[in-house]
Amino acid sequence: MNSTKRYYQRLSGRGNFYDYNSQLNYFDYFGIDNNDIKIMFDLLKKNEYRIKEFYYELEEKIFQRISFYSSHIRDAKSGFIKLSEQKKIQSGNAFICSMIYLGSRLLAQEFVLLTTVNRSKFNVDLKVFKFGEEKYNYRLYLKSLRTFFESLSSWSYAIIKNDFEHLLYFSKMDNFVDQKIYDLKAYKDLFMLIWMQSYAMQAKEMNSYNLYLDQKSETFVKVNYNVLNPLDFSNLFRSSDELRNYKKTEFISDYNIWMDQELKQSVVDNRENIYNSVAFTKELSLNDYLDIVNIILSSFEYYNIYEYESYINGIYDTLLKKYHNKISFEFVQTIIEKMIYINDQTKKSNIYKDFYQNGVYKKSLLYFKDSRKTSFILGFAEMIYMNFYAHKNWMNFEEPYLSDFNQQMNKKLNELMYETLKVVKKRFSVIELYKPNDIPLFEPKSNNKKSKASISHVDAIAYEKNINTCYFFINNFFNQSPEPYDIYKCGLQVYKGLNNIIDRIVKPKLSIILNDYKKIIKQLKIPKNANFAMVLVVNDLLQVEPRVILDNNIKLFIVAYPTLEYFLTSFIYKK
Repeated sequence: MNSTKRYYQRLSGRGNFYDYNSQLNYFDYFGIDNNDIKIMFDLLKKNEYRIKEFYYELEEKIFQRISFYSSHIRDAKSGFIKLSEQKKIQSGNAFICSMIYLGSRLLAQEFVLLTTVNRSKFNVDLKVFKFGEEKYNYRLYLKSLRTFFESLSSWSYAIIKNDFEHLLYFSKMDNFVDQKIYDLKAYKDLFMLIWMQSYAMQAKEMNSYNLYLDQKSETFVKVNYNVLNPLDFSNLFRSSDELRNYKKTEFISDYNIWMDQELKQSVVDNRENIYNSVAFTKELSLNDYLDIVNIILSSFEYYNIYEYESYINGIYDTLLKKYHNKISFEFVQTIIEKMIYINDQTKKSNIYKDFYQNGVYKKSLLYFKDSRKTSFILGFAEMIYMNFYAHKNWMNFEEPYLSDFNQQMNKKLNELMYETLKVVKKRFSVIELYKPNDIPLFEPKSNNKKSKASISHVDAIAYEKNINTCYFFINNFFNQSPEPYDIYKCGLQVYKGLNNIIDRIVKPKLSIILNDYKKIIKQLKIPKNANFAMVLVVNDLLQVEPRVILDNNIKLFIVAYPTLEYFLTSFIYKK
């Protein structure tokens, strides 16, 4: 996408809303002030150890407030007046639903802004409240935007109906903004509840996942008094030894400082290249699919609503000019239908269950019928952009595309890792690098997956002469996931649970390596008294201890791929 272009009709600066060109503080849209933020954090902190119960209490209160606001009309002087006519209550429900959806649109537009703007020329102050000396940046602000966006869009989908009343409010939303019909600040208690629940959900999910892996150690995500980063997941990784915790924090901080941004970017670049080689259909790749979503996005840049049949015909004609016989009318119709969200009124909505498959990131178009039963399709460019972004950057595809992508990505990352080690070897003569396939013990000799060579296989071997240590590298690149807290799940998978990575992958290889210690020494032509160490290479920096002692006092290092050079040239010398 062109980084200089806007993909939406801007709402910021219109109606009652602040202008994001002068400040960034999304709480202002909802009238949530500094005292309100303090209240929200005190409530989250108070319920830190019962966050699951708190989550469901918030859900109940949110439904209650939605019900109240749907059945009451706001009067500037008298407050909220109860409605008695069922038709007016239905209209009230449509208004509240559209208001929540409008909130998610406002956040989506800021997300689009910050992910497409030229950062070197963009310099708008973050005016978000601080409890102390917290340091804010656009990355943290984006993370916070995303979390609240997901909650607001989920709640709007939970209560939306595909009827004429909702069509009226959704189709005239922008006009109503200009007429100042929407005053989100008058409903700030509802938005405060949804904001708190968004973080209660994340804490609940991670607490449950941690307990699932290890039922003997129930630890909890802690609340951090930082508005843009409210949850401290590191508590799930703490040990009873405070000195170890301190050293771990220090090590991780060092790794963060020395993260090689070029290596990190190379992962992103290769990921995007792989989109071209993963088949979406026999004729189209994942990259083609992303382009189709982008074209659909463009069709909603200036017009938000179309009659359903005419839109399908029109978008098919547009796509046909580019893809010719690679697509069919039925294919285009299926794509559009899969992007449409229709609330099944026969089922009770679960606002967060399967969000990444059934929420806005997949279904960013809406479908309504008017009083004459004519079908309409409605969309907002910024919401479709969130769909596009989730697919491209968080790999929000389903099977079998996900498996194919992960398989190709892992293969490429293995190649990248070895190339990085080769570069380090050229710069530092004390490092010798070996290809495992050139070493008889590790050379694949059988198609039997349980063969000794297969079990002992490592992805690279490096010997450091100065400290007389041979490092055996094992790649374990975690699959892409759209969950914002997935990096913490990956960290727990390293050492917790019956099927953890250290027990399942590292230790079996180490056992064989130790049993054949003399053979390896001879085949590598290194000193007989050389030390052995294992290195587990992962995608990104995890919250786990980067140095673990295994059996026979063998050290295991857990290293993020973008920090490989720092690891080999500095970290291994640390005491």
